[in-house]
Amino acid sequence: MELGPYGASMDYNTGKEFAYPVAAGDADNDFVCGALSGGQTSMMPTGAQAVDYSAFTVYRPGRFKDGERVPIIIWGNGTCAWPEAYGALLRYVASHGFFIVAANSRWVGDAVALKSGLDFAFAANDDSQGPYYQRLDTTKVGAMGHSQGASGTANLARDSRVKAVILWNGGGSATKPFLAVTADGDIGNPTPSSMSRALQTAQVGGAFLFYRMVLQMGDLPGHLTLVTEPARVVEPAVAWWKYILNGDAESRAYFVGADCGLCNRTAEFEFGQRGLP
Repeated sequence: MELGPYGASMDYNTGKEFAYPVAAGDADNDFVCGALSGGQTSMMPTGAQAVDYSAFTVYRPGRFKDGERVPIIIWGNGTCAWPEAYGALLRYVASHGFFIVAANSRWVGDAVALKSGLDFAFAANDDSQGPYYQRLDTTKVGAMGHSQGASGTANLARDSRVKAVILWNGGGSATKPFLAVTADGDIGNPTPSSMSRALQTAQVGGAFLFYRMVLQMGDLPGHLTLVTEPARVVEPAVAWWKYILNGDAESRAYFVGADCGLCNRTAEFEFGQRGLP
């Protein structure tokens, strides 16, 4: 995938002054993660720097524009995953002018690590000696996560600083404007009907995407579309954040209106929205 106009860079094992408690399941010999990853208890590529499970990975624009502040997005990993498992998605979003803070922890459902990441971003923006000084727009904050990370995202949505969320393969609604994404063959066997019901009963405006024709890999192929087929998901992800956080009219047209960009593409996915401005 060709990156956006900002390019993308990654800062690894950063924000250590905002370290959060390391979960028992983050030990490199953890039985559960070892079983789920075929005996490999670390998701690092061979030879990579060791993961600090109490710190963060930052995906950011490769170049900041003078005088511009970019929105902040907090990321939560799925169980036993770490940020670079989602690197294609996170770099692409960052390359369109977003600053993403991803907790390295593989157990983030309680949102403790995610809140620490949010605190880190706010402090980094005020740190006159740091690389992100006055580069971040603390009035434009989103959160997104995958699977267990989606649960953590829904919990973090209760933080007043968070304006909107994306739930990847984990839940159908949240307390802030939401985009809920799932697919055929996901955990719990969600359907377009069940996603529509969650949308109709939500207390805030939101939308859902239900992917069809997913790549058949493993026992639950629909749970990993953002990993196995990131090119299918990056467009709506970027459009969501540009629409919700930046008020971009062109991106709004992806979600709102009878002829919206995500409408009437039922061979690829089912889409629904309710109450979006």
